[in-house]
Amino acid sequence: MTGEVSGEPGTDLVEQTADYVGAGFADSRAACRAALRSTPALHYVAHHSHKRCDFSIDAFGGGRTPPREFDRPGLCTLSLRLSSEVCAIDDTLQEAGTGELIRTVLRARHFAVCCNSVVPGERIVGFSFPSGDAQLADERLSTLATELRRLQSRGTQNPGGYESEPSRRAPVQLVRDPVVDVFAQVDDDVAKACNASVRPDDLHVMAYCADGELRLIADQLDHPAMARFYPSLRVGRLRSFYRDFAPELAVVAANLSQIVGEAGGLLMSLVLDVEQGAIYYRRLPSGHYLMGVTIDQHRVRDADMRTEELALRLQAAPLIIAERTISEGAYSLLSATDQAS
Repeated sequence: MTGEVSGEPGTDLVEQTADYVGAGFADSRAACRAALRSTPALHYVAHHSHKRCDFSIDAFGGGRTPPREFDRPGLCTLSLRLSSEVCAIDDTLQEAGTGELIRTVLRARHFAVCCNSVVPGERIVGFSFPSGDAQLADERLSTLATELRRLQSRGTQNPGGYESEPSRRAPVQLVRDPVVDVFAQVDDDVAKACNASVRPDDLHVMAYCADGELRLIADQLDHPAMARFYPSLRVGRLRSFYRDFAPELAVVAANLSQIVGEAGGLLMSLVLDVEQGAIYYRRLPSGHYLMGVTIDQHRVRDADMRTEELALRLQAAPLIIAERTISEGAYSLLSATDQAS
């Protein structure tokens, strides 16, 4: 992006704008500046339209500094690459029928990145250094996306489910075993933990994968309490899509890790938030990972936390993860707590 670089009088914000940016961007720029001023966890925001970076604003002059590997032009390039990759992921997710990809959150070891759709062809990308403050930055960027939509007389898409009130719906009382498919040997404790994590209240699908292969997937998609979602969705279509997508998620994560690069560090988690629900990736040791799914936009936060709780349990508890030793044609048992990242 070439154009003007300027500081906002009385603040530590620095703004870079493309040559074509004029008065029509004034309200969007003001909203982005307000987001940075009000959110110490948010360090850099870029606004994209039609695969170009219109403007970026950062707070690096106020002590919120990025890793030394990144300067402003580098962050602009990185944000464009991420935005382009999000477009490609969006195309893949259309097959599920759950709507457009409206929010993508990457948490790497050294920082977090959030990419939110405003309207088709327009996105905002925000960075948080370090990644420990990711949720605050994520929530503010989600609010910002809604504010920018309202400038265009568009309604909210409730990214992240942050606008939803805490659920007052009574827990589903009808207990029904999940539909479970096992494709390779999985330790009993791991299988039980994955199967028990799914419920019709929030987390509807849980897949356990290793080395890009689906080992186990459990779902509550055909529970009677889920019927309210199916005037527009089909159980068979969803189940088939998530079974196919679970191993592909390793490729998605690898592509995003490559874009983030060494400066970002290892990709630890990923959220793909669509108009109706979200898909969650959580890295486990030794090439293993979880894929969680909700199709309830109001419960996106709840399902995210439930997926995270399961990931932490599998990482911290002395559980056994079965890993295929291809050269021996057998399974070796590896302790999750003993595996280095």
